[in-house]
Amino acid sequence: MTRANPRRRSLALVAGAAFCAVASQPAAALDRLPAGLAALDPAHFAERVDVQRREDGALVLSTANGWTGAHDVKGAHARDIHLRAVLAPSRSGQAIQVWHELVYEGSHLDFRTATLEVGGRRHVLPLSGVEHWEEDCPGPDSVGRCNLHSRISVDLPVGMAREIAATWPGNGRVPARIRFEDPHGNTVTSGLAPAEVAGLLKVFDVHGGQS
Repeated sequence: MTRANPRRRSLALVAGAAFCAVASQPAAALDRLPAGLAALDPAHFAERVDVQRREDGALVLSTANGWTGAHDVKGAHARDIHLRAVLAPSRSGQAIQVWHELVYEGSHLDFRTATLEVGGRRHVLPLSGVEHWEEDCPGPDSVGRCNLHSRISVDLPVGMAREIAATWPGNGRVPARIRFEDPHGNTVTSGLAPAEVAGLLKVFDVHGGQS
């Protein structure tokens, strides 16, 4: 990925914690996935899952090549949304991760948690990582703002991933909504494609992923 005129970059890893569930409320945005994404099925994503083995022996599965279209979400522009699964030699090291790269203006948002809607419930998940940087900054004599980027990762329990996958194809273009939040009430709302989750799980299971 090429980054133009980066001015500031910081990395904050957030310690993992147990998720909690709260009563569901209607979402105000992202009621439908982009048409190009919604037209894809689990087989499409499964065929395009990239499989890499790390030096520590873990397998990393990624759907980054499954659909590369950027699109607007509520509160930001999503330049990269994909899923990863990490299969460590020990089952205790297995995880499914949701990755988002968000572009917005103003000031960097201090994202701390993600709220995911699954099965009529809202689950609050801790972030596993947040990275910030700036791009496309105007020159010293120009007027304007930098584009602010935040790359966020969230650990998704396998059971929740299977619930999301089970909604395909019945819900068609309806995403599993995920909202990133900071302590000041700022939010960005995006969504996960059930077909993408189902496709990743197919490969995850082939490689011995946990039930």
